Amino acid sequence: MKTDNGEYRLLYSQESPENWFEDFGGGSLQNGGTTIQIDPLFAQTVNTQIEYRVYLTPEGDCRGLYVTNKTANSFEVRELQGGVSNTGFSYRIVAKRKGFENLRLAKIAGQTPEQMEFEQQRIQAESERESARRAKLENPESGPENLQIGEEQRIREENERMTAERLKMEKEREAEKSRMEKERVSMEVSR
Repeated sequence: MKTDNGEYRLLYSQESPENWFEDFGGGSLQNGGTTIQIDPLFAQTVNTQIEYRVYLTPEGDCRGLYVTNKTANSFEVRELQGGVSNTGFSYRIVAKRKGFENLRLAKIAGQTPEQMEFEQQRIQAESERESARRAKLENPESGPENLQIGEEQRIREENERMTAERLKMEKEREAEKSRMEKERVSMEVSR
């Protein structure tokens, strides 16, 4: 995120084996209870027709808080033991992402971190070889006469090998995307 001084700073997200989205808010008890409306825009991104979680933090003196009467659009917050205080509270609501309710520990689609690192190393090595080749062509006095035929053949073979590896990874990525799409459609059909 960009800060006021123009610098960019890293933020980190919570990681979970399931696809949860969360929102935050607050409210005040009135005579020991209140109803909180779930933000309609947030509700469009999650499935509140199934179980969702609400975590409460009282911001004043009370006997404690609990959640009851959860619906797709709202939930009630009450004070424990029939309390009637008018204290404020904050909440965190966590619900499963709409369309991904049954997804858990899914396989990664696309390149793995190891494949991405290999690809970056390959590109760097290729760039260094190309720079060295150009330097030899531009200044033949500083080294052996241009590129030797064997070196040109080695570079050509390396390029062919890297192209074949890239095509193989692209095919694997497409197969994984297809598999994940079939799983998503299957999950939707089973609902």
